[in-house]
Amino acid sequence: MPHLLRYLSVSFSIPTIYRNELPAFRGAIAQKVGFEHDFFHNHQEKSGFIYRYPLIQYKLFKQHQPGILCLQEGVDNIYHLFEKKSWDISLHNEPINLKIAHLKMEQYQLQVHNRMFPFRINGWQALNQKNYQTYRGIESMTERIEMLEKLLIAHLLWFAKGVGWMIEERIDLSITNISEMKPLDFKKTPVLAFNVEFKTNMFIPPQIGIGKGASRGLGTVYPNHTRFVEQTETPITPL
Repeated sequence: MPHLLRYLSVSFSIPTIYRNELPAFRGAIAQKVGFEHDFFHNHQEKSGFIYRYPLIQYKLFKQHQPGILCLQEGVDNIYHLFEKKSWDISLHNEPINLKIAHLKMEQYQLQVHNRMFPFRINGWQALNQKNYQTYRGIESMTERIEMLEKLLIAHLLWFAKGVGWMIEERIDLSITNISEMKPLDFKKTPVLAFNVEFKTNMFIPPQIGIGKGASRGLGTVYPNHTRFVEQTETPITPL
């Protein structure tokens, strides 16, 4: 069934940072708003990590501008940052004043279509420790891709569930290209990250994250070409 998604992205004009600095940026924002607001960091003091799809995600936008992507309840919670009288944060022990470079607030109609659309995903952590060993044990590239396709569908359904989208239709998906597989340090643990091109009949809003590290800029999904954006990001209704 179609489902309405509230979507807000904001980027900040601060000195250039890089992808591996996003966890520090996330920590600085969480400290600024107060750690009692767990949508900003997905942790609880007593029980540790909160296993849920992150509705506040930290991104690098154009010109390496750091920013925040907010979905559903995350849109409401960004108020805890915007209400602050001072927007000074500390990044690597350096004081930085946040200034908004760009803010976009929209609504997306989420639905499953009867045709396939192209996407790409960067830095996707598809594998945990258990299925990494399974993946390494598969000799056939075709079977490896089939395994990744199943994992990609599962991760997209995790996003759908996280934003309250109950999908009743069949999800069709095929990986068309694996452009890169590279080792990556995640929480001081070496992991394998994939850059993948794929097609699916599921509408995916631009720049949402899936997989491990989705809140830290990993596993970011993009439409695969401009024409696709013009054709499929409708209807979009500014709030």
